[in-house]
Amino acid sequence: MKWINATDQAPEVGERVLCKLANGIIAVGLRRADNLWRIDTQAALAAPKYVQWQKIHE
Repeated sequence: MKWINATDQAPEVGERVLCKLANGIIAVGLRRADNLWRIDTQAALAAPKYVQWQKIHE
């Protein structure tokens, strides 16, 4: 799967996606309505902390 640059295109609000953080960590997260991102293991972070994302395929 190809990673999507978060500054070029963001996922839908509330959509759970894989997020690749600037430090290389990959985690499951979602985009909130206030345009912050939430990682399952951390508090909400501003979008620039995220480098890339991709859909989770079931």
